[in-house]
Amino acid sequence: MKLQEALKLLKNSGYLCEFTVAAEPTFDDYKNKVYQIVADQVGQERADMIMEYEERELQDYAYRQGWSVKQGAEAVIEWTTPSEKQKEILDFMYNNWDADNERSYGPDSEYDAVCERAREQFEDSEALIPSDTNEFAVLYGKEIYE
Repeated sequence: MKLQEALKLLKNSGYLCEFTVAAEPTFDDYKNKVYQIVADQVGQERADMIMEYEERELQDYAYRQGWSVKQGAEAVIEWTTPSEKQKEILDFMYNNWDADNERSYGPDSEYDAVCERAREQFEDSEALIPSDTNEFAVLYGKEIYE
């Protein structure tokens, strides 16, 4: 009851209190339950990759806002499932990766180059191009240089 009284006092004083998190379940418990649902749907290997990448967003956007485990799992899957257009872009990037350029100039340089090729090929699709190789791997399901 003290928590509710404190929240009421804070709200009446002009503070925003929408992100209050109950002590149970802990975030680790919540994350583990979300992981199980995600793994059941996309497989354990992909779930490992997704959950590592999306942990902060899961905590910030789902757990802190009081989303159920099911809602959190659905959000994680939605966040990491590319649209058909994005799948086309990811396939293009994967198929246009230049291993020779990567060996000569490094993976960061080659990633910048393949992103530029994707921008030229898919005008007005900047938001669909992953920001780095880690985001690419999460969305595509494997590393760009495999």
